[in-house]
Amino acid sequence: MVMLAIAYNHADDSIAERPAPSEVGGYVFDLRETFHKIVAAAGGYYVLIDTDADPHYNATGLQRVQKSGVAFSPLSDSTAAQRAYGPADGAKIAMSPGIQWKEANGPDATWLGLADFAQGQADHVKNVSLEVTRSDNHDVEFAVDWALDGPGEAGRHLVESFTITAAGVVCDDRLVGGSPITGLRTCFPALISDGAIDTNLAIDGRKATITNHGSALTWQIQTLASDMSLGLQGPPVANHSGFVRALIGQVNPAPASQDVQWQITLAQTPIAAP
Repeated sequence: MVMLAIAYNHADDSIAERPAPSEVGGYVFDLRETFHKIVAAAGGYYVLIDTDADPHYNATGLQRVQKSGVAFSPLSDSTAAQRAYGPADGAKIAMSPGIQWKEANGPDATWLGLADFAQGQADHVKNVSLEVTRSDNHDVEFAVDWALDGPGEAGRHLVESFTITAAGVVCDDRLVGGSPITGLRTCFPALISDGAIDTNLAIDGRKATITNHGSALTWQIQTLASDMSLGLQGPPVANHSGFVRALIGQVNPAPASQDVQWQITLAQTPIAAP
């Protein structure tokens, strides 16, 4: 609120409004050294990635996707495993968009995803490398190679290859190395409430659309050989945007390629009259 007050006091209405850097795009901004973040934008889309999250506030991985002209994105935050804000009770589960895997069968087998690798945890990010292959106003391509470490995870890498255009954000998740896995699935932290009203979630096979205050986000699985349908699992989990639930797509059996591609698109839709 202090920063908003300072901005208000320094505002000059004679200055014409112009697009902000996040609305123009054509860059990949590497902030790993100081803030463990990667920021990228192109074609009106903007993404923020946390490369080594503090588990009291966020989960490692993609934090938000926003688009110029869309008032509020249903993906504006991850969830934290040791949440230090919000309701004192309730579930505390780390979630960010992407694939999850497990190394054993049976009811006690634990699913792991990038969100579970955080600062000070047994499962943590050992190193992160960034490769930018294309960067212009309408098309950005880059890859984040996460070297993971922890019990049973030594030698495993998760490579996320992002393409950002006016058509949306496409990510290819690929596991490399490490122990053999016995299960693979996708996970998306689906906003079910912004704290004031419930969102509208529509699921159609591999595609799910979340609509809230006229902003519609679509998450779609684009490549997989096996059949898969998305569905909500687990309890509501609080984050800075409201409450989310895990939107899970189970892959049976786990493919040998361990590669899943998904896309996020955003659109502004008319808001229904009350």
